[in-house]
Amino acid sequence: MAAVTRAFRSWTSVLLALSVVLSACGTTEAPSIIAPSPSRSATPAASATSTASVDASVPPSRTDSPEIPTAELRPLAAAPLAAAYLNGITTTPTGFVIHGVTRESRAQLVLSGSDDGQTWTRLDASSFGTEFADIVAGPLGWVANQQMATDQSGGVGTVLWFSTDGRTCQQLPDQAALGESLAGSLSAGPLGYAMIGQVVVAGTSISALWTSRDGRVWSEIESMRDAGLDRIVITESDFIGVRTGRNGATPSIWISTDGSNWSMHPTSDDSPIGREGSITTPIEIGSSILVVHGDSW
Repeated sequence: MAAVTRAFRSWTSVLLALSVVLSACGTTEAPSIIAPSPSRSATPAASATSTASVDASVPPSRTDSPEIPTAELRPLAAAPLAAAYLNGITTTPTGFVIHGVTRESRAQLVLSGSDDGQTWTRLDASSFGTEFADIVAGPLGWVANQQMATDQSGGVGTVLWFSTDGRTCQQLPDQAALGESLAGSLSAGPLGYAMIGQVVVAGTSISALWTSRDGRVWSEIESMRDAGLDRIVITESDFIGVRTGRNGATPSIWISTDGSNWSMHPTSDDSPIGREGSITTPIEIGSSILVVHGDSW
């Protein structure tokens, strides 16, 4: 992926730029990152869309209206960044995006970065309510997820947003029991998208996996419940799931060519995969996947 390759070329400059970002964020206009989403919705019942303003202090409920809301990320006129908790960084077609929350008010925080990692602009994400769990930019558009109230009784679940350009996002209809799940890490690549999260079964929270070919229509892969995957890497030919072993489980690699049918990858006797210890979260470098094994991490 071009974006991933660029991320490694620019990584040194990004790390240097982050020290500057933590003291003050630039006030230059950001390149446009999210355009109105296509009218095709994830389900036939969800064809209408409307612009909704979300109160940042009260997570919205998806049962309030049959319409699907949209929200926008807009550059702020001034963007001081005093102290913040940064949750993640992702590559985009034009550079980078960092997401997190401010320390003082726990307000949603999104920063747009240039291709060289030197120029950053804070975006107004207050209309999205709660903080993003993750954000990815994939071949067909952007996907973001967050934990949010999903009904009037106070239940919470995963809410997904989709955007074609990283500026205007459309909230996707609840599907594949996402509204009863806990949001986790997102992945994107040439074959589509994936999310690792949690579901509750018989009072116990276990890992779960959802995949999508277009970022809009999602399916839970029930055969992968409790597989304990920590990260998905999506290449031109495969979905690759990695269990790092950091929670005490034996490290393992899972492969799928379509995102739906998965099998554990066999390993040789001298492979670090399948042995006690743990491996790092995988990194894609060109056509290779890199992990590091440690016996006592």
